[in-house]
Amino acid sequence: MKKSYIHLYVLMIILGILVATWESIWDNTPAETIMAATLLLSILSLIANSYIAIEYAIEIRLERRKRLFSDYCARFSNDQSVRKVAEWLLNVSELDSDGKVIIDSKKLKLNNNIGEPTLFEKGRFMDFLIEVNIQIINKQIDKYDARKIFSLYAKLFEYVTNSDNQTIYYKKDLSDLTELL
Repeated sequence: MKKSYIHLYVLMIILGILVATWESIWDNTPAETIMAATLLLSILSLIANSYIAIEYAIEIRLERRKRLFSDYCARFSNDQSVRKVAEWLLNVSELDSDGKVIIDSKKLKLNNNIGEPTLFEKGRFMDFLIEVNIQIINKQIDKYDARKIFSLYAKLFEYVTNSDNQTIYYKKDLSDLTELL
């Protein structure tokens, strides 16, 4: 059932109930007619209120997902540790002739433009990516949107950590980034 046609389905159900009960509402005594009409209006009201509540809840959930994703994007841009690692990863990477991202091992060790981040900064960067991954798994952030923004950084970070062999990365397994890789 497509979400864009839900209002038509609800209207068809309401009309079906009206058509099915129309004769019985008006053929009975006045007291029974009033009770049947009241029951019908109550059912229609219940259906309409349920529909409105569901639509409102879906709208709020989507708004929260967008706001949370926006917060993570802002944090990615504003956190100095995360930003420094991201800039460093982009600085040590290049595109080959096929358009694939490669890491220049010379730039990785001897980088003059941006100093290599400390282990603490790299750990904060990995923690940030793990948080984004957890939010994707819990369906708090849309996987497609998160991959558009953070996937490149996660892949670059994975490559650098595999070639770096520093102890901080053994404490946190890179399988924690499965949704981003």
